[in-house]
Amino acid sequence: MGLATCFLFEGCAFVANEQAITAQSALFGRSRPEIMACVGIPNETATIRGIETALYSAAARYAAGGTVLGLKNCTVRITFMAGRVSAVDYIVDDPGPLAPLEACAEIVSACLR
Repeated sequence: MGLATCFLFEGCAFVANEQAITAQSALFGRSRPEIMACVGIPNETATIRGIETALYSAAARYAAGGTVLGLKNCTVRITFMAGRVSAVDYIVDDPGPLAPLEACAEIVSACLR
């Protein structure tokens, strides 16, 4: 792989990482139906004392027979209070040093359009 190709892939990773960071504030205040329209149906949900948490897993989107195919796992936790996003958090398995949130952008980037 040439040096230029390496920079190209790293550049894409940095863009995805920035999208994930931007989404944390851009999604704040959006309604649950708005989030479902751009992110989809969560893998898990829980409601405790009126606070709903929706979990989205990047690995679940690429799992085949229980094996994740070529993507680092990121779980996006979106918290809703009174039906609106109050927090977006990322849980990353083995984050890379340069673009640790790259896999998270796969989930939230559609909400930035």
